[in-house]
Amino acid sequence: MDQKRKSLVVRALCDESLASDGEFHRFAHSASVGGPGLVDYLFSFVDDRPDIPGVFDRLRWGGQIVLIGPGRRRVTELCRQYQAQREFRIEQDCRPFAYRPSPTAPEQIFYYFIARKVRLVPADGENDRFICDLELVPEPAGSERYRVLKQVPPEEQVARRLAREFPQVDSTTREARARSFTRDFCPLFLEREIEILRLLQSRLSPPYRRRVPHVLDERRDHHGRVTGFTMNWLRNGVGEEPMPQLTFAAQALDLLRAIHDEAGIIHLDLRPDNVVVTESGVGFIDFGASVRQDEDLDRDPTLKRAMDKILSRSGVQRHLCQLCDQGLITSSVLRRGYGHVDKAMDLLYVMLQVNNPAYNPELAGLVEHRRHGADALALGELTGRVMRPANPAHPRFSSADEIYRAIRRYEATPTAGTTFPPTEAVN
Repeated sequence: MDQKRKSLVVRALCDESLASDGEFHRFAHSASVGGPGLVDYLFSFVDDRPDIPGVFDRLRWGGQIVLIGPGRRRVTELCRQYQAQREFRIEQDCRPFAYRPSPTAPEQIFYYFIARKVRLVPADGENDRFICDLELVPEPAGSERYRVLKQVPPEEQVARRLAREFPQVDSTTREARARSFTRDFCPLFLEREIEILRLLQSRLSPPYRRRVPHVLDERRDHHGRVTGFTMNWLRNGVGEEPMPQLTFAAQALDLLRAIHDEAGIIHLDLRPDNVVVTESGVGFIDFGASVRQDEDLDRDPTLKRAMDKILSRSGVQRHLCQLCDQGLITSSVLRRGYGHVDKAMDLLYVMLQVNNPAYNPELAGLVEHRRHGADALALGELTGRVMRPANPAHPRFSSADEIYRAIRRYEATPTAGTTFPPTEAVN
């Protein structure tokens, strides 16, 4: 079947079976019939021979594969294969729909099913991004909406991961480490994340609360240890038009300012996949490694050792070290974040994404980025001032609030071209 006919079949399916689907209408602009990039809806045909890992990589978290074919048996067989995967949840079992090539042509029957990507990373895939399991689960009472379940991973899964990372360690030692991870380490940080998220909801003003997760319920074992909790899903996705880069920059720095200054929280892990663009604006997720600014980690040796371990494995820390070694960061404010719990880590990673939203593949199509446009050049200049200030010992920009105010000044000065105006205060 050629691409033109496939597109006509997809259109017939959308008109007949998806016309009343509110979610489809909301995300139809992020749909693909075999094209590149991350999408929310991927239409594929049996004769495309789509492999499940490839489909997983093409979909955003919560995105859906619509698989189509002319034969019920083959489509049903593929539906069962997806049903057996922990990474997907069947939204629509195999169902027929009609396609008519032309008004006078005889009607042809095709079949389709829909499966949603519910896991953020493959169940047993190599993964150094998350210490806990993350999965979308349906809301209670049969609602079609979803929430996020974050939970302690199975001990066997942790043991397999340790075997990949430390093949030289004997199995008895690996099993003991996996047991310690699932019974002590992971519950400790789930408990802390619940506390941090509740602090954010109590300390942030209402507009900002909608842009960070809030806890819905928690789960504990018979010892009282947290085994998991659910939170609302801050889904990546906006309207048909992408968010302008300058708006993305202002909202990201404003939210970071509120988290640092109003809530007194340091995120510590604002890598690209923890920044989202939602209907409420730019949001931050995954506060599992976060700390309170007034927290004295030295008073709790167990927590201090755990935080040191997280910092030693942090991709944010490794990147900061590389940029310092290459001379790309000279600011004393940013350099002091290396190896320490410091707001500088948050500031650096937000600025890197503000400067180049394409740095985050999840934001492709969600944030407008014109490399040589006036706003992109101006934000590039601002990022340079933050990372390599004229006076490294006393940089002009040392907080999210100061950078946010600079962006506000630029917005208020439309004739500024590609240069940020002087640094007087903005109300």
